[in-house]
Amino acid sequence: MKFLCGLLCLWLSLTGGACEYREEPVFPFFPPETETAAAFDGRLYAHSKASREGIIPLGKPVPLEYSFQDPLFLPFDASLEIAYRIVRRDREDAAYAGGDIPAGSNPAAFYALRAAYRLVLRIDREAAWELPWDGSFLGLESLPQGIAYGAPLPASRLDRFTISCEAPAGEAVPPWDDGLAFEVTAIRIIPRWYGFVLERGSPPRDPPLFLRATPFVSADMDSGRGGPVRIDPLPQYAGSGGWDLFLQGGGGTARASAVATGGARYEYPGGFGPGWYFLPAEAFPPFPSPIIITGGEDLTAVQLVRPPERSFPQAIPADPGLILDYDQERWRDRRYEVFRWDRFPSILIFDTADLAVQDRIFKRLAFFVEKTGYTGRLMTDQEMADLRGWNAHDYRAEDLAAFFETARKDRFPLTTEEQELGEILLEAGILEQSLGGTIRAGAGAVLSLSRESPDYLRSRFMAHEGFHGLFFIDEDFQEFCRRRWRELEAPARRFILSYFDYQGYNTKDSYLVINEYMAHCIQQAASQAGFYFGGTLAGRIYESSWRRTVLPPRDEAAGTWPDLVRAFSREAEALSAYVNRRWGLAAGRVSRILPEIQR
Repeated sequence: MKFLCGLLCLWLSLTGGACEYREEPVFPFFPPETETAAAFDGRLYAHSKASREGIIPLGKPVPLEYSFQDPLFLPFDASLEIAYRIVRRDREDAAYAGGDIPAGSNPAAFYALRAAYRLVLRIDREAAWELPWDGSFLGLESLPQGIAYGAPLPASRLDRFTISCEAPAGEAVPPWDDGLAFEVTAIRIIPRWYGFVLERGSPPRDPPLFLRATPFVSADMDSGRGGPVRIDPLPQYAGSGGWDLFLQGGGGTARASAVATGGARYEYPGGFGPGWYFLPAEAFPPFPSPIIITGGEDLTAVQLVRPPERSFPQAIPADPGLILDYDQERWRDRRYEVFRWDRFPSILIFDTADLAVQDRIFKRLAFFVEKTGYTGRLMTDQEMADLRGWNAHDYRAEDLAAFFETARKDRFPLTTEEQELGEILLEAGILEQSLGGTIRAGAGAVLSLSRESPDYLRSRFMAHEGFHGLFFIDEDFQEFCRRRWRELEAPARRFILSYFDYQGYNTKDSYLVINEYMAHCIQQAASQAGFYFGGTLAGRIYESSWRRTVLPPRDEAAGTWPDLVRAFSREAEALSAYVNRRWGLAAGRVSRILPEIQR
């Protein structure tokens, strides 16, 4: 049989035909996960033995050639991801030595090879991408144990591609270690993205273990390690849609950081500490190119990805600081916009065009949940007409469920905006509804503020309401606040209860009282809390002849009440220290982005 095959190949070669090598590679291939690709047989074919093994011996490089049985059609912007590593093929010990080149190799030979040769991925003769030898384009000093490079496909059709090691024309070939080889470990078709993801080793092994990266991303090495990271895709590869930006901080020393693009700039005064940071596509101009990230020497991931469809009123994920600074012209509804706190996704935040819109959504809730003398009752529009609501709002899932279930059972006529609120809360999982129609609490909370409030108050309201939201969803925070309330000095407690009663809060609701005490303490910087309570609020109580009896002795010269200044300064510092340890926040700040109005 082999003899016959040989004769056939000879005849094909003499007659102009071909006897092409076609085998499936030994490494895994992952086709795209789409309905269109379901009919695709999932097979990738190699056109040589070297291609089948995915090996380019760097002493004598040969190209790797691949194709599909039929052209692969992709209904989305896609990338071809090549996963590979540099290994030694002439030794059984091909392990990596602390992030250096493979054990037993000559470092000078490897770096000479890297300087003189390019690893090139060619796609359907339409595009060529240079595959990185290592992470030096990001300022990484060690060779990753593996790299996955996602090259954007120039079209929705993919027939064939090649990988080769090439020298620039006319340049001499330097000597190098023949034992070194380029080895493909996997090939995937993935949704298009840009940036890098770095998996680091565990101490004391600090070098990177694996690097995922794409074209159009680099670090400014003129600034040294930690220079600005730049993502700048060409227009034909950026597309017309927006991109969500994810950043992952790896810890290290905090330093002022920022993301800037197309006239938009977002500052992170605390730097990129451990955890994820997010900017939605709506935060950027239509073409976010280039994106410059400064102060990001500890970043372990920078990812631009296509956002899911967010049609109104589906919430836009955002940091509270971004919401304060969000361009109102980009609202999807002129009445209000709906956001979801990116770090705490069970908390929704409404920003309304004015107080009238906010009242149509939340005023009746305020009386039902919090207003003394009205709690548990659905007020009619006529009854509320001459009564004051709040300038900002916050409600937990349990109280929202009670409000909407009461309205459902009583067939109470809600405003259009209140009905929309109910639907949004159900969609977000803050409310749940049984098959019989009963509305019950899900998980989370809703907050609100208005564009009609001046900027300095919006910033304070965001902090106040934001801390309420965290109180609603976190039992440990609730317990800490209860302990502080129980230990609060009696004169301070009598004063704040009188003030809350003066404001119209239902002071018989201990959950509400403790929540408000906490939020009033840390709605501004801890250094401002003493005068706020012992000067401003105490002064309002002093104006009432029958309420002033709750006040401790006054410092007439200073015009303050020193016992209250000391007590609430201490409370604000303790609460601020807690939220800082727990979430990296502080009194007066629930955001990680510094909004324009605070700069």
